[in-house]
Amino acid sequence: MTPTLPGSDASPAGADRAGRPPRLALLPWGDLIEDFLDEIGVSIEDFSTQMTGGWLFGYVDALRLEGIRTTIFCFSARVDATIRHVHGATGAEVVLLRAPAAYRRVRRHIEDPYGWSVESMYGPTRWPARQWRRVARHVVPYLATPVAVLAREIAVSGTNVRISATKSITFLENL
Repeated sequence: MTPTLPGSDASPAGADRAGRPPRLALLPWGDLIEDFLDEIGVSIEDFSTQMTGGWLFGYVDALRLEGIRTTIFCFSARVDATIRHVHGATGAEVVLLRAPAAYRRVRRHIEDPYGWSVESMYGPTRWPARQWRRVARHVVPYLATPVAVLAREIAVSGTNVRISATKSITFLENL
């Protein structure tokens, strides 16, 4: 059964107000998808079409079994334009979005984008740059998301369900 919030206009089958079956937009954690894939030796193409296992595809498959279609949105510095694939094992749509130019420029100066300190993220840093980097360390990850392109692609994909997490409770709500 597809969960809905009280007061939702969703049908018992989970369709939205227009009668469309539920489609969820899923954005995996991390700045760029290749940060994860390079560590495990998987290409973007293999990830998008045939990789199995792990929490992401297990989650997508569980949603599919409940009648919820999923579109996975990932950001990459290795694609020149938006690329869409169908994941073979789950049938999910995988959409690769080009990381914004600003992020790609800043990223060239970062040793570890997931560093917990200025030094672990940027390497040894002298005082003037250290002050700027102390703030930038918290801002830079948000630059990896091409917000306008993501909003457009979410609309194009027909996404009509969002996940909202409040404390330890997660709700599925039809839009």
